[in-house]
Amino acid sequence: MLGGSALTAPYASYLHTLPRFVAALATWADPRWAPAIFAAIAFLFTLYCAALTQSARCPLPRHPAFALAVVLVPDASEVLLNITNLQWINFASFVLILISADGRRWWQQVHDCLLAALIGLSGPFSILIAPLFIWRALQRRTWASSVLCAVVVIAAGIQAWTVLRNPTVAQATPIALVGLLAVPGMRIAGSLLWGYFVPDDFPRWIEVILGIASLALVAALALRKGPLRTERIGLAFAFAGLLASSLYRCRYVLPDLCHASFGSRYFFPLQLFALWLILVAAADPRRSVARLCAGLIIWIGLINLPRLKEPAYVDLHWEDYAQRIRRGMPGTIPVNPQPWKIVLPARDVPWTDEAPPDESQRHKVPLRNVATRATIRPDEPMHVGFLVGGTSPHSILLRVVGPSLTHFGVTDPLQRPVLQVRSEKGESLETKDAKGGASRAAKAAQVVGAFPLPKETADVAIVLDLEPGLYSAMIAGEKPSDAGQVLFEVYVVD
Repeated sequence: MLGGSALTAPYASYLHTLPRFVAALATWADPRWAPAIFAAIAFLFTLYCAALTQSARCPLPRHPAFALAVVLVPDASEVLLNITNLQWINFASFVLILISADGRRWWQQVHDCLLAALIGLSGPFSILIAPLFIWRALQRRTWASSVLCAVVVIAAGIQAWTVLRNPTVAQATPIALVGLLAVPGMRIAGSLLWGYFVPDDFPRWIEVILGIASLALVAALALRKGPLRTERIGLAFAFAGLLASSLYRCRYVLPDLCHASFGSRYFFPLQLFALWLILVAAADPRRSVARLCAGLIIWIGLINLPRLKEPAYVDLHWEDYAQRIRRGMPGTIPVNPQPWKIVLPARDVPWTDEAPPDESQRHKVPLRNVATRATIRPDEPMHVGFLVGGTSPHSILLRVVGPSLTHFGVTDPLQRPVLQVRSEKGESLETKDAKGGASRAAKAAQVVGAFPLPKETADVAIVLDLEPGLYSAMIAGEKPSDAGQVLFEVYVVD
């Protein structure tokens, strides 16, 4: 849709170079293979990160546990086999390059520079890790380390420039500072040590103690005397930088981040680095330290065993949309993990070797779902029109998702959205007490494959039985001064 300019267009304040290169590669194949290509590339880069731990240049002990840790991190649901969230696994590869020895052959040095450029331009991590590469170059004083440092610094400068030009919107929501320790306590120590049994309602003082214990354990494992001390300190600094930036990024939703299952991507590398530090200590020549850390690894593995089976993604019938893509037809395509969607414009492309469709039937294909995401501003509601076709009534699921967007990394959602639907004649339709209420809307969401909403939520979800005709929806805040992002969805249930 954007062509080559997509490589310079920031999203969420930074570039996504690797996913966009993969997307360009996928355009050469039939659209039906696009999901397989994305998943395969994500799998290969995950395998690559695991393979780096076994490289002769990697200083970590040559043990398969370091490679297995990459795919056995607890609660990594939204990271694995996801081309967008692959950047979090690639950050671990970035850190492995940081602590590895310089390449002795030219192709090894080229490999390091290409990897650093690709990962450095695919997310904000080059900004965090650039100081460590500068420190590395000053310590080693080699040509290879200096060139690699220059590549990382240039990538960090480009990413910093895009972040400064596309800042996130500040909110009036107060920041729960106690969450700065409670979040790592629950999502690192709590996740690793309690695993499947970690509760959602630990007293806050226990969460804070766990947070302090998490940071203290990482510091102790990094600073203790013994082999690989410099490399362990590098891992600890990468851990600290990522934790600080993640907490800052999610500063307005810290309580939700602490007690919810979303946001696994922010903690995947943090848990992985903690596991690597424990594994290094398990290989310590001192038997007492090694036995203690080996027992801890066994405990973490056993307590988290039930969490390693992730639920399958919902079948969204990609083949139906692939046919539309082949024909250049516009549409909004839902993708996993929901509620993400792809909005494709119409394209003037020739027909494939398939038989051209009957033009009299072409426009009668039902559109299953349409959605739009927008920012509601004070005294500026969003207006959306939609058409119910056919000759008989249809059950229509209407949803305005506001607070639940925090589960997908949105930091400024509209907290209490209000939906008003009007007919073509301007008649207002009752939306608060729609027939069947919340239970009917929840059942309809399951039928159409929409992502579930929490039972106690301020999001709006209703089912209306509408006659054919034009309708308009107005989405606003409960108060005229309310502001924030919303996702408005329309589904044909029947």
